Amino acid sequence: MPKKKEEKDPKSKTAGKFEKSRRSKSTKASKKPSKKSTVNPPTKPTPPVSESELLVISPQESVTKAVPTTPVAPTTPTADLSKILPPEVAEKMPIIDGDEIEKELTEIYFDRDSDQEGDEDMSHFEKVRHSTPKKILIGLLIFTAVLAAASWIGFLFFGSSKSGFTGDQVTMSIEGPTEVKSGAETEFVIRYKNSSDTPLGTATLELRLPDGFFLTSSDPELEDGHTYMIGSLPPWGRGQLTFTGSFLSPLDTEHDIQTIFTYRPANFSSEFQKITTEGILISGSVIEIEAIGPEKSLPGDQVELTFNYRNDSNRQIENIAIVASYPPEFIPESSEPTASDDSYSIWHLGTVEPYGTGSVKVPSPPKHMAT
Repeated sequence: MPKKKEEKDPKSKTAGKFEKSRRSKSTKASKKPSKKSTVNPPTKPTPPVSESELLVISPQESVTKAVPTTPVAPTTPTADLSKILPPEVAEKMPIIDGDEIEKELTEIYFDRDSDQEGDEDMSHFEKVRHSTPKKILIGLLIFTAVLAAASWIGFLFFGSSKSGFTGDQVTMSIEGPTEVKSGAETEFVIRYKNSSDTPLGTATLELRLPDGFFLTSSDPELEDGHTYMIGSLPPWGRGQLTFTGSFLSPLDTEHDIQTIFTYRPANFSSEFQKITTEGILISGSVIEIEAIGPEKSLPGDQVELTFNYRNDSNRQIENIAIVASYPPEFIPESSEPTASDDSYSIWHLGTVEPYGTGSVKVPSPPKHMAT
């Protein structure tokens, strides 16, 4: 009976049987396998079986496992499900025709492009290639996006540097005393700085000194006594100019020291200027003078006036002169040293050494003190 043959078959893993036609052929995989199933084709030919055999598949098993890999003994044309399985299970089991399975397997593994059976070959698989124009289009899109991003970044970091430069980033200052003594040697420092990312070219520093100021030295050395050629100044670069000199001016007078910084930023065709001015007040003199005489005197008394002077600096003072102004009642008779005029009111002393001192004496019978 079919039931006994089914129990003796060790290779049967399902409760059903499948039918296959007597027609034998070697089923090799197609060069272009269909995506309908991933079942590996049989590698050995199957023996002839009855055309009327039926395949009964259990619900727990997949159809893909029903392909036999070993010869199957012929069975009776039909199987009585009611005798093999319980009635409630047999009623639910579908019956699949073997011819239908063979047709589906043939459609899966048979090469539709070939006129002969058995031309299938699964020894290698071919990779599906994408369209070349599509790849080129995608590459062009990516390249364009990268180029646009790089251009935008370059514009932000480099293109805006020219339009962002206004000249306010260049600073300059004059450091030194705001009140000085006439004749005293004074040092001033001019500091300049480029506080921008733009390099500066053809930079020059012009020093404009007032009348009465005598330049002694400078570091670096000035050309023509008032111009310093800086050249180029890199971003965030800085520098300074130091100069010394002295004012020879009357007391309580004001003077201005002015500096002009001229430069041309990179990528600019026009020049920029930075002007700084510092005011100086003459509040004293290095030559100190003092008049000494009696506070009171009687008519006919002999009175002597003394003018003491001192050079209160560390340098020589040249062309020193003392000018005296007397009241009308005072009549000088002589002086020591000798005066430079007949009225005994002017004395040219020449050069006074550093911290040097001296005096001028004028005797006379006064009626009032000299002023």
